Amino acid sequence: MKLLRDSNGGSDASPAAPMRRQAGISLAECLIYISVWSVLLGFSFAAYYRVVDNTTRLRRNAADIARVLQAGERWRDDIRRAAGPLKLVGAEGTANQALHIPQASGEVVYYFTGTNLLRRAGEDAPWSEALARVKVSRVNRDAREPVVAWRWEVELNAGKKKPAVRPLFTFQAVATHQEMP
Repeated sequence: MKLLRDSNGGSDASPAAPMRRQAGISLAECLIYISVWSVLLGFSFAAYYRVVDNTTRLRRNAADIARVLQAGERWRDDIRRAAGPLKLVGAEGTANQALHIPQASGEVVYYFTGTNLLRRAGEDAPWSEALARVKVSRVNRDAREPVVAWRWEVELNAGKKKPAVRPLFTFQAVATHQEMP
């Protein structure tokens, strides 16, 4: 019986010695690793794009809030500078209204078109867009005991079908020139 020699030059006592096991990964293991990596990468991209989408929506909501607050403060300033009694044209509490605010320099008019709120500062002045993408705009006269307050409720068009929070704002102002309640 002939003895087998191993690669180191030594002899092996058994005629059918087991082969040394090679370290490494098989093709099946490699495919499993690639598929797990692909699933994790897919979830990572989905999470990333969801974060980007939510960040974009948050930035738009913040910009909408800022522009509504600017328009509301301008409206309140116009009412505070009123030189006479304010006149509301249209049914109170309805969407089709025009608020006429007499001032020393002329009359300021706010008019809701159905989608935008327009402002005109003077008889010959052009209409300017005070607020865009408006869903509802209502002006109400609140006759309180010592003063007459004006309340403006505005709701913006939501970007989504069912927003988590309705973009609804309310502003109140009292004219310096008081009318009797």
